[in-house]
Amino acid sequence: MQKAGFQTAFIGKWHMGGEIDDPQRGFDHWVAFKGQGTYWPDGHGTTREVPQTTYDGLNVNGKRVPQTGYITDELTDYAIDWLQKRDSQKPFFLYVSHKAVHSDFVPADRHRGRYAEQPLPIKTPTVEQMEAGKLPMWVRNQRNSRHGADFGYNLADFSPEVYYRRYCESILAVDDSVGRLIRFLNANDLRDNTVFVYMGDNGFQFGDHGLIDKRTAYEASARVPLLIMAPGRIPAGQSFD
Repeated sequence: MQKAGFQTAFIGKWHMGGEIDDPQRGFDHWVAFKGQGTYWPDGHGTTREVPQTTYDGLNVNGKRVPQTGYITDELTDYAIDWLQKRDSQKPFFLYVSHKAVHSDFVPADRHRGRYAEQPLPIKTPTVEQMEAGKLPMWVRNQRNSRHGADFGYNLADFSPEVYYRRYCESILAVDDSVGRLIRFLNANDLRDNTVFVYMGDNGFQFGDHGLIDKRTAYEASARVPLLIMAPGRIPAGQSFD
């Protein structure tokens, strides 16, 4: 896209290994972090530290810069700052790769507890139900694996209900981010000339089939969202399975 005259920027989670966040070719502007990074620079809000959690701050065009706040908000700040400073006479490609909603799910403080009283819409099958369903032994045994609903990452306070609520609360900051970016496009008369793509890289299980996490071929794990907004190019309201 650079060869076609586009200004290009990558902002967010690169995650090609736990130690690499160096600027990559193809991007004029670069903001990334090592491995999984962290939701908060002080690590608050969780009792579980996932593999490749890092507290090295951000790599901004090759320079190490401290993370100062909640990562979803901060990445959005970087994105809008780049949009404001770019050459407005040239087309642009901006790739915002949020850490959210990768586990362990840590919502912004303003969203914590928003869904505290909401029931889990997913029912975890009991051991007896799984046995009655004549499921293969390896499927039943997964209940006690690292990704099993009965293991819960070995967290004392784990439950599918709590995990699902944290997941939903963490998405709220992503919603805020999308809103801020779209408002920028609207305010600068860019919306009608911009293709906006929203997608995820994996699903997640919250007790489905007795499992949590991802890494399976079940639909809850493998199916991902893909939404495209392109005014004047793609009719609104279309849906494809």
